[in-house]
This record gives sequence, structure tokens and C-alpha cells, in this order.
Amino acid sequence: MKAWVSLLLIFLFSCTDSLPVGTESHEEVERIFQMSTVDMIFREVIYHKSSDKIFDIDIQSGQVLFAVDIKVQAGFDLSKGYSLERFPNGQGLSILFPQPQILTIDADETSVYQYLTQGKPLGYLKLQSLFQERHEPVRQEALRLGILDQARRQARTFLTELFLSLGYSKVVVDFRRESDESTP
Repeated sequence: MKAWVSLLLIFLFSCTDSLPVGTESHEEVERIFQMSTVDMIFREVIYHKSSDKIFDIDIQSGQVLFAVDIKVQAGFDLSKGYSLERFPNGQGLSILFPQPQILTIDADETSVYQYLTQGKPLGYLKLQSLFQERHEPVRQEALRLGILDQARRQARTFLTELFLSLGYSKVVVDFRRESDESTP
């Protein structure tokens, strides 16, 4: 739904002559300006063994083996700035977006499937810590699989088709260079 709200704002701004390049720093407004274009789901299998010791004597130990889905969303943070410019003849549109980035990485707690449990059960905080430890390896795998290239392709296709259907005869979608990302 966030993507639709963002696209609606883009469309509304494209109908005016003055286009905002950035946004206020209000947290609610910034979330609206995130446009997710790609989701990848990774099934992670996690094994954890723990033991509590007093003077090198195990007093309580446990082990758990479970799987969880971790969702990676990539897209665009439009609060970094974007531009829409009509061609002089009014028939075309040039869109400049920031570079895509990974927006969120989140474990789906409803997808947890436990294979093995022995001894001491995991607490909620430990479970969250184990999920958090998997974020960086999953992020790296998503990058290796080309999630950012997919985000670019899908955004380009979607925006081109959207504005062509709105009557523009030509739509050019481009992305800011990495070096330009620091200045909106």
C-alpha cells in the first residue's frame, strides 16, 4: 500500500509546475516516501545450543533447531529527493529517482517451524536476537542475487507503463548516480 500512496503523490506532483525535491523530516511523511518494488523471502534454518554453568558444571542446557522466513524489501527512499520534468512539448516526462536500497529486513514470526527442542526453551528476547544475527547474511545474499537491479527494473517498468497510460507519449526513467546521493 505504501507504494501506491507514493505513486499517487508522484502523479499529483507531476501535474504541477513546481515539484518538491525533498520532504519534511517528519517520520510519518518519510515512511510514505518509501516505495518498495521487490520482496525476497529467505528460509533460514537456525540451530542454537545454550547452557548455564556454575563453576563449570552444567545446571541447565538446551538446544533448538528451527526455520524462519526472513523478508527483504528493496526499493526507493523518495525522501532523498526525486524529480519529474515534462518535456518542452508537454508530451514526455523525465523521472529521476534516487538509487534503490534495502528498505527492511524482517523475520516473519508466524513462519517459525520448530524441528527440535531439548531442555531449556528460548525466551522471546533470545529468539529476536537470533533473528537479528541472520539479518546481515540475508542482506548480503539478497545483494548477491541482484535485489537492487530488480528494484531498478521494476520501478522503471512500472513508472513507464503508469505514465504512458496517463497519456504521455514518452517516459524516461533514470536513477541518480551514487556520487549524487548525498545531495537531494
